[in-house]
Amino acid sequence: MACIDIFAPGRVLSVPFLMEQVWLDNDGADFKAVEVYDFLLQADDDLPLEHFYIASPHFCQVPGTDGQWHNTATLSRVRGHDSGWGWFYLQPPSLDDCYLTMAVASPYPEHDLRPRLYRGVDARVGSPTSSLSQKHEHYASITWSDDLKEDNLRHAMRAMRKSLFHVRLTPGLQGAAQEQMWFRLVVVPAILDVASPRRPWERSVSEKLLPFYAVTSHISCPTAVRRLVALKLNEMRLAQRYSRGEPEDIGRILMDNGFNARGTTTRILDHRIVLGAYRGFHVSLHGSSREDTIQYFGPQSLHPPLRIPRISDHCLPSNFSGTSMPEDDFVHINRPIHNWLTGSYRNLRTDLVTVCNALVGEIRYAGATTKEGLAMRILPHSYREGCVLIENMILVGLLVRGEGGMLSVISEGHPHKICELRRVYANPNHGSFADFPSARHAFSDLHSFHIDFTCSWIVESGWRWLVVILVFCGSLISIARSIADVLRWLVR
Repeated sequence: MACIDIFAPGRVLSVPFLMEQVWLDNDGADFKAVEVYDFLLQADDDLPLEHFYIASPHFCQVPGTDGQWHNTATLSRVRGHDSGWGWFYLQPPSLDDCYLTMAVASPYPEHDLRPRLYRGVDARVGSPTSSLSQKHEHYASITWSDDLKEDNLRHAMRAMRKSLFHVRLTPGLQGAAQEQMWFRLVVVPAILDVASPRRPWERSVSEKLLPFYAVTSHISCPTAVRRLVALKLNEMRLAQRYSRGEPEDIGRILMDNGFNARGTTTRILDHRIVLGAYRGFHVSLHGSSREDTIQYFGPQSLHPPLRIPRISDHCLPSNFSGTSMPEDDFVHINRPIHNWLTGSYRNLRTDLVTVCNALVGEIRYAGATTKEGLAMRILPHSYREGCVLIENMILVGLLVRGEGGMLSVISEGHPHKICELRRVYANPNHGSFADFPSARHAFSDLHSFHIDFTCSWIVESGWRWLVVILVFCGSLISIARSIADVLRWLVR
């Protein structure tokens, strides 16, 4: 498993808030999961954002009886809090015209307990049926990528267990970070990109009658989707099972013209992750391979229990508002859940924008200085990488080198130049990294993390329980007879 990858080719985006919920489930021996993403999106560059893409680490389509493919990933409105997916919001949504304000817990609970407020456009789901009569009406629609609708490419994506969705906005989202928009994406993968469930052992009769299954999986950063795509494409090329050049076509659509397109980058500021289970799962964590980039808050008990939709057979309820769904479509969950925090707020020392602003602020506060002096004061543990960053800041016009190598700040156009700097660091072939390639990865918009876990469960069924009860009753009868024989022997 991995987080979704949100991007727009050639665009500089930010996600101020992302709540990622992963809910585990099973259907007998089959392992399932439901992923729910609430996120706030903004375009940091100057142009309006009329569309963007979402790459999923799973295959999220099923064939219908009508001969068409149907998505198992849908958009819904964040303010539909009655559905249960918005349980983590601290209060009911506040709607002002088309702008929705949501309150969440502070990302720094050890320092600041005040709730964090996020405000954005509350877009309607779907396409407008007529011309927009009011300025405040916004629409968002999601479809499978048009470039991947050919049967051979769709089946290749199915083999890769990956998906690419296209989200269109009407009207577009204003650029230059002037406007933000809320989205809720609910994903019920048709094919999960995880290993098949295994049966570790069968040590007793009861374990044979009630089989025990386990799956080892992980949750990782959005960039993991890109690495997985590249890995799967290489495997497909080596297998030589695709005669029509599907790996090359997918690589061009998804990578070269997609998330690897020049100037493409997305920064996630406040990224929260929740891992829970629908029923009797036992989840054991193995830790994270990048513990410095992610903070674990431990298991959280649920009081009162959560009430979230029941989802099965890859079929999404038609209405996520919670107003027309029968009570049988909900599940009450009281098992502890696991929580993590990552993103730019958790990685201030390696976040490109944060470090850049700190360097600019130091010059404004302390006055002109040299590149070496600035890097030593602000980035003593990343001195060489800091010097490369300062050179790139000069390149895009954030800093000016004057007489004697003294650096000063240009105040005009700061946000635009920050975007240009982010484009530089998103480009692996940029000339400034030729002598020191690792400097590009020292500061980033996205911060890698990897959470490994194993979930296990027992497949329960009526006939197995009946056999266990009969065996248990037979054992009790045998024990009773043995005790009776002993008592009779003692009486004699």
